[in-house]
Amino acid sequence: MPMVMLSPCQCFRAPAFSRRNQFRLRPTGLTNGTLTFHPDGTFTYTPNTHYVGTDSFTYTWSDGIATSEPATVSINVYNNAPVAYDASFNVLHDQTLNAAVSGYDPDGDAITAQVANGPSHGTLTLNADGSFTYTAAWHYVGPDSFTYHWSDGVALSNAINVFIEVTNNPPVAEDATYSILQGQLLSGTVAGNDADGDVITAALDFGPSHGTVNLQEDGTFTYEPVSGFVGVDSFTYSWSDGLDQGNAARITLVVHDGHSPIAYDAAFSVLHDQELAGRLSGWDPDGDVLTAVLDSSPANGSLVLQPDGRFTYIPSQHYVGSDSFTYHWSDGLNDGPIATVLVEVSNRAPISSGVCLGLTETGSVEGQLYGYDPDGDAVWPLIFEPPAHGTVLLQSDGSFRYEAGPEFSGTDSFSFRYTDGTTSGQPAQVCIHSLFLCGEDNSQNVPEIDYSLQLNGLIASLVKQGWKLRKAPKERGPYFRYMVQPYQFVNQLGQFITLRRALFTVFDWQPVPNSAVLVRPGENKSAFIGGIFEREKEITISIEAEVEKVKVFLEFKAKDAQGQIVGESLNVNGEAGKELLVIGLLERVSNRIRTLDAPPPGYLPPPDVVVEQGYTG
Repeated sequence: MPMVMLSPCQCFRAPAFSRRNQFRLRPTGLTNGTLTFHPDGTFTYTPNTHYVGTDSFTYTWSDGIATSEPATVSINVYNNAPVAYDASFNVLHDQTLNAAVSGYDPDGDAITAQVANGPSHGTLTLNADGSFTYTAAWHYVGPDSFTYHWSDGVALSNAINVFIEVTNNPPVAEDATYSILQGQLLSGTVAGNDADGDVITAALDFGPSHGTVNLQEDGTFTYEPVSGFVGVDSFTYSWSDGLDQGNAARITLVVHDGHSPIAYDAAFSVLHDQELAGRLSGWDPDGDVLTAVLDSSPANGSLVLQPDGRFTYIPSQHYVGSDSFTYHWSDGLNDGPIATVLVEVSNRAPISSGVCLGLTETGSVEGQLYGYDPDGDAVWPLIFEPPAHGTVLLQSDGSFRYEAGPEFSGTDSFSFRYTDGTTSGQPAQVCIHSLFLCGEDNSQNVPEIDYSLQLNGLIASLVKQGWKLRKAPKERGPYFRYMVQPYQFVNQLGQFITLRRALFTVFDWQPVPNSAVLVRPGENKSAFIGGIFEREKEITISIEAEVEKVKVFLEFKAKDAQGQIVGESLNVNGEAGKELLVIGLLERVSNRIRTLDAPPPGYLPPPDVVVEQGYTG
C-alpha cells in the first residue's frame, strides 16, 4: 500500500501510477483533504487547513475491458512544532523594558508568540512577532519571570522561561571635613549622588558626641558644638533613594579656639610580634609648626613617638588584642586637646589538614601531618584527641608514627591541630585503616621492595602511588590489589585541596632467589611516562596539561640473582600481558571536591564546586 508523508497546508503532486491506457478513480475514505486526478495517473492532494493526521483514498485501473482490484493510498499529514528559546534581561526599576523573544519553525510556517504564564511582579505585553514590553511594579527590585510559547496554528512549542532582573543602584554618600570656631554655628551641605538618577534623601545615622546637628532631607545641615568644647567631633549619615539605603559616610568637625592645634583620633592594626610604623596627623588654625606630645603610653607594648608625629609601636611578645595610647599637639604656645590612638594586634590561627593512611604488616604506619599559617608564623602540631586503638608518637615537624594495638582491624583515628604559639587552629583528623592480606597463612617470605610513583603538576602538588612486595601465598600467581583513599592538605596558597591516593600491594609467588618485580610504565595521551621501575628507582611523570587522570601500564616480571628476567610478563591476575591502571588526580570531576572531614572553618570552594565528605572508591 503506497504511503505519502505530507505537511499541512502543502499540496502533493504524484507521478503516474502506471502507463496503462485508462485510469479510473473510486475515491472512498478521503475525508480530510481534496484530491484531483489526471488522465496520466498523476494526482494532487491538498489537506484541509491545519489538519494533521492520516488520510487515504482507493483507486482502480481499467483497460476498458477489465478493472483491477481496488488499491489504497495512505497520506500522513504531519507537522513539526515550533521551537522557542530561553532569554534573560535586565531593567532598571520603575523603567520599561522593550525587548523580543526568538524562535523558529522547522517547517517554515508563520509563527506567533503567546504568553503561557505572566510575570509576578510587573505587567507584560507580548506581541505576536515576539516583541514585548515589561514594566516592573512600582519600586520593585529583584527577579521576575514569565513563560511563553510559539504557535504555528497547529502545534505549540514547549513553554520557555524568560528571566528579568529588576535592578537598582543605591546612592553614594561622601566623607567630608569642616572646621568651626569654638562657640559658633556651622552650616553646610553633605554630598551624594545616585547613578540611576533617582531622587535621594539624607538621613542621620549617628549624631555627634560633642554637639548637636540638624540634618535635612536635602543634605543641608547645621552643627553647634557644646559650650567650651575644643577638639574633633563627627557624625555619620547616608542617602536613600526610597529603595535602598546607601553607604554610611562620616562628616568630621574640627572645633578650634583660633589658636590651639587639633589632634585627630586614629586606628591602626599590626600582626603580633611585628613592628608598626605610623604617622599621626594634626591641624593648627594659625599654620604654626606642631610638635607631638605623648600623654599616655600603651599598656601592652612599647612606643616611640617622634616630634613630627611619626611613631613605632611593638606589641608585647605573643600579645594579641587591643592596645591604645593618647597624645596631643603643641605649637609652642598652646597645647591642643588630647586624642586617642587605637592599635589592634592581630593573629590568624593556623590551618590543619587531615590525612588517611593504611597500616603496614608490622601493625604500624609513619606519616606526615600538614599545617599552614596564614601569617607565615612557625607552627607545630599538638595532639587534640588520641587514637582509641593504638598509640601515636608525634614530632614537632609533623612527622608521626602510629602503632596499632593487639589484633586491631578496621579503622582508628586521632585528631590534631597546629599552633603558632599564640593561637591554635581547628582540629583535623588522621584516619588509620588496616589492610587485610589475601591468601592463607602458609606463605613464604620474599624480599620487601618499595616502589613509588610521583606525579608533578596541578597546583604544584604531589600524588604518590606506592606498592610493596610482601608475603606471598603459595601456589598462586601474582596477586594485586589497591585501595583508593581521599588525601587532603592545604597548599602554599592556603587552598584546601583533596587528592586521591592509591595504595598497592603486590604478591609474587615465583621461588627465585632475590626475586623482584619490574613495573614498566607505558605511554598515553594524558601524560608522558618514561623509564622502567626497578628497585629503589623513582620515575617522575610530568603533566603537560591539566588532566584528571593518568594511565599507567604495569608489567610484573621476576628477575633472578643476576638480574635476568625470568618468565613472561604478567598482569595483576597472573595472566600474560600488561595491566592498565587509571590513577585519579585532583578530585575535580563533576565540579566536586571530596574530603574526609569538613573543610577548615572559613574555607570557601571555587564557584560552582560542591564539597562532599566520605570515601571515594
